[in-house]
Amino acid sequence: LQEQTQFRKKRVALHQVSHLITMALLVSIRSSISSLILVISLATATVFPAHAAQTPPAMFVFGDSLSDVGNNNALPDGFHANFAHYGVDFPGGVATGRFTNGYNFIDVIAQHLGFEQSPPAFVSVSRGDNPVSKGVNFASGGSGIMVECMDGTAKKCITMDEQIDNFKRVRTLLEQQLGSKDMTNKLVSNSLFVFTCGGNDLNNFFDKHSFLFPFAPIDEYVANLTSAFNSQLRELYEFGGRKFAVINVPAIGRIPTARALDVLNIIGINFERVLNGYARKFNEAEAAMLRGLSSTLPGMKYSIGNAYSVIMDVTNNPKKYGEIN
Repeated sequence: LQEQTQFRKKRVALHQVSHLITMALLVSIRSSISSLILVISLATATVFPAHAAQTPPAMFVFGDSLSDVGNNNALPDGFHANFAHYGVDFPGGVATGRFTNGYNFIDVIAQHLGFEQSPPAFVSVSRGDNPVSKGVNFASGGSGIMVECMDGTAKKCITMDEQIDNFKRVRTLLEQQLGSKDMTNKLVSNSLFVFTCGGNDLNNFFDKHSFLFPFAPIDEYVANLTSAFNSQLRELYEFGGRKFAVINVPAIGRIPTARALDVLNIIGINFERVLNGYARKFNEAEAAMLRGLSSTLPGMKYSIGNAYSVIMDVTNNPKKYGEIN
């Protein structure tokens, strides 16, 4: 059992979901199935109800491999996606650091909102390669709300707290570029803050506590996780963020490495059900936390993109989207 759970290293634990979500988005566009793009874009559509005519001035993206567009490329020992066959369907067939075969769903959301391109990775901004007035992507593959990104002396990813610190640096750059603190406040308050996080946290919890099933302290862990995320959102609110799009945790029991554990069902544990149960429990707690937070922070707007339902629908009904399971 221990060997099987080690198979679910965070290097691969959530990365395959990026392809599944992106595939769902792109198939929906090709097939003119608007419902799926609206489901995954719920966060942006609700925060910006007239988004077709009102593109937010900028997007600031935080999270994990579902959103990373190349930040991990700068980490010598990090989780990487800058090699074949990543990027085979990206323009030019280039592996950019996105943990998928082409565009990731942040790219699709940006296009859907009217941006010419997805916000650049923070690593390129910090080198001075890109302007920041249209937003920045801070996401890092392997990261999470409370994920520790160090493996001994090796830095594997960029923690959420570090991503928020990087946003503060970008905010300072914005003030310099715009020439006014008031103009910066206006841009940031009208911008969209997008999050994909929690999946790696839950996978790591499963790796650590699977031997305790069904007595693993998941309720306590989910409470700690939502409390930490609450604090992170409050910090961004204090630095001007007002519009938050949160993509909930996908059905992590359906990713390939989780399905590999189906062979252990013989011992009476349905690992897909366990992992999906963790995801649903966190998603419910996250939704309740966001309701409470928005009621206490004046001007805060949020919505939740239901990635869990997207993954379940695509994997339950692949033919509906022109795919084969």
